[in-house]
Amino acid sequence: MESKLCEGCGTRFERGNQRPSYFARRRFCTAVCAHRSGKVRVRRGADHPGWKGGRIEHEGYVRIRVDGRYPFEHVVVMEEWLGRKLTPDETVHHRNGDRADNRIGNLQLRVGRHGKGAAYCCADCGSRRIIPEDL
Repeated sequence: MESKLCEGCGTRFERGNQRPSYFARRRFCTAVCAHRSGKVRVRRGADHPGWKGGRIEHEGYVRIRVDGRYPFEHVVVMEEWLGRKLTPDETVHHRNGDRADNRIGNLQLRVGRHGKGAAYCCADCGSRRIIPEDL
């Protein structure tokens, strides 16, 4: 029976029941040894080709899988709470500044852009006199 030297731990391992061509490509005695060696890239989550959904971080924001798309979670939460889709001029603001905190109590519906220097506008009455609340 053929044997090879494991690149991870240095022990000898035998071919076993694998096809000869597969055995020739094998570099490690076990998958655990391959992962521990650091010589093999471990693909988990969104990086794995078989991944079908979950949460993705994007510049601090969280994206979730919904019907094959990955919208921002704070938009999905606000749309579910309102019971309708957001209009093109509506945006969702994180009141405490934490982009990953998508609790409905931390989200605020706004009309228009609300980045640095933007004028805030109340989505209910249209007033521009917005006073930030303490959280």
